[in-house]
Amino acid sequence: MLDYIRCMVAGKSLRACAKEVGISLPTSFIWRHKILAALQSFEDNINFFGVVEMDELLMDYSEKR
Repeated sequence: MLDYIRCMVAGKSLRACAKEVGISLPTSFIWRHKILAALQSFEDNINFFGVVEMDELLMDYSEKR
């Protein structure tokens, strides 16, 4: 599972992660959604106190060749 998370963090596609880890494409889809749901539930419980500052970062991204 950690290898799969590394693939996700690297921004690889479902198909690429499935091939690298050695699982089927449907399993890759299920794993990705389970991991994202777990991260979302963790994120919902974050509370900030005191002064909180935030800034935005915009990045251009294109896969055109």
